Amino acid sequence: MDNILEYLVQRGLLGHFAPFACKNGEAILLQGEVPEWACLLTEGEAVVRTLDPDGFSAILYRYRPGEIFGDLEIVCHQRVITTVFAAGDCRGYRIGGEELLALLQRDAGLALRLYEKTARQQLNQSLERTGAKGKTVVVRLAALLLASADENGVVTLPKQEMADALFTTLRSVHRALQKLEQAGLVRADRRAVTLLARGKLAALTV
Repeated sequence: MDNILEYLVQRGLLGHFAPFACKNGEAILLQGEVPEWACLLTEGEAVVRTLDPDGFSAILYRYRPGEIFGDLEIVCHQRVITTVFAAGDCRGYRIGGEELLALLQRDAGLALRLYEKTARQQLNQSLERTGAKGKTVVVRLAALLLASADENGVVTLPKQEMADALFTTLRSVHRALQKLEQAGLVRADRRAVTLLARGKLAALTV
């Protein structure tokens, strides 16, 4: 199904939204506030952060262009569940709560897309967390590196994206990489991670 922004443009519904812009680190939505807006990103990224068991900040979810957030709280008549921060300068469109609800009542296609978006996010997060249960960061990182490596055994995925995918912190990823390096399984630098022993890495994940 096409993304929400494309659908709004095709249906001539973007006029119901107003443009917004936020600087890096600014809060777009604040936890506990009465939701006034649903926001649709067109440029940049926005993140939801949490604390890991060690008290370090970790990214729980990353919104990218074409994604919408804040709509669930409006539909459910709840206060904002989590603060959403701009990760770098970002731009997009936003729509007031009452206008969004009225629009959803008139346009079943938009309502279906928002439902599909929420269902996909919940399903993906449930699968990822279930798969991670009981496994150390080292083991989960080994599996991620194996899945992300090219034919030469090189992984160019940024370290922060590794942390996001593993629901952990950048600090924890660096520590796990150090352990894998000390075991002679990988070689890591600022730009890439090279797998030195695929078989032994795979054995870690069993």
